[in-house]
Amino acid sequence: MLKTLYRISVIASLLCVTSAKAQQVVLDHDWYLSGEKMTIAVEVGASEKTSKVAYVELCDANGLQADAVLSLTDGRGQGCVYLPSTLHSGYYQLNMYTRMGQTAYCKVIPVINTLRKSVGDDIDWQETTSEQSFASAAEELSTKSTPLPADYISTFSQRAENEGHCVYARIHRSADNTEKASQIDAMLSVRGREMHVFNGKMINDSTVVFNTYNVNGRHTIVMTARTFAGQTMPIDMLSPFAAIHPAKLPHLVFNYNRAEVEKRSVDMQMAVADTMVVDSTVFKDEIFSTKPVDSYDLDEYRQFQTIREVLLEYVTFVHRYEVSGRNYLFVHNEAGDAPALVLIDGIPVHDIDRLLKYDARRVKHISIYDDYYTFGDMIYKGIINIVTRTAKLTNFPPEPDAAYLVYDFPQLLP
Repeated sequence: MLKTLYRISVIASLLCVTSAKAQQVVLDHDWYLSGEKMTIAVEVGASEKTSKVAYVELCDANGLQADAVLSLTDGRGQGCVYLPSTLHSGYYQLNMYTRMGQTAYCKVIPVINTLRKSVGDDIDWQETTSEQSFASAAEELSTKSTPLPADYISTFSQRAENEGHCVYARIHRSADNTEKASQIDAMLSVRGREMHVFNGKMINDSTVVFNTYNVNGRHTIVMTARTFAGQTMPIDMLSPFAAIHPAKLPHLVFNYNRAEVEKRSVDMQMAVADTMVVDSTVFKDEIFSTKPVDSYDLDEYRQFQTIREVLLEYVTFVHRYEVSGRNYLFVHNEAGDAPALVLIDGIPVHDIDRLLKYDARRVKHISIYDDYYTFGDMIYKGIINIVTRTAKLTNFPPEPDAAYLVYDFPQLLP
């Protein structure tokens, strides 16, 4: 831990003393192992300082191999790129850019795979006791600016991320779907014990943007899209990365010190847990600075078999009504008023019948809120927040057409 903190402080110091350029990137090593964590500090030009996010990507000639999103403060930020253990040995191109910029900072770096050989390997091993040195051809390709593709600017309407991190998605509409964009409800939710739910804004008939905030690091997310009539629609991620592929990378001649490579390899394998998905581990019963009207720790009550028993037979504030052939849950009010927003481990639930059959023995907390809440164009009267013991949607898979994936939100490092 001490070594990691020292490394980050060194990077921050290096960034402060480097000469002023339009864009800068400082790394913690001259070369990397596949599976290793690359610590990176960035600084953007004066014209880009209003952007709150920098995008970092690692590419070879075949495409994007790893990426990260870094939070920016006054144009500076730092974070980590987790290198897959499957990377081949050879040179890769590191790109850094923002949505306010017209160009990407590019740097060529060596990556070594000590655990496996690959058909993509482009490396000559030369053992030595001297310091590492790399081909001058790589230096000539490094530290340059590359224009971003023209479609990068046109694809994303909100180029500057001034208020929060923008997540883009594509909704797949069927031929018989006649709903307008204003009649589609898209939501992004972060799985965990804390509530992070964001309503999407439709840019056109198929592209939606979620303006997220107060979420940092690698999380499991669920995205859904539904018409106001309740029809689900397939949705998937629309990557914001430009993925500028180098046409050709130089051949890597690796002058290595065996002891150093072996030590780095062991340290990398011991630290592999750092790449795991992180979820919120602290249960908070406060939503938007509002305390629940009632909260239940199910360990303090008798063992219920289903959520139906808990909500409809025990919790006095919750009622179920059928509206236009669909069941909804209401808090403190009659059918006809706005229904409640129902969450399980932070994920909205639309199929109430499936929720009512869920095993209550897997649930730890239930909190009930009775105020009005607005998410985009949707208004809810109350929130029913259900948190399972694992906070990982145990035995409760996402609903049909939902996108369930791991996403790297902007990183905040001390």
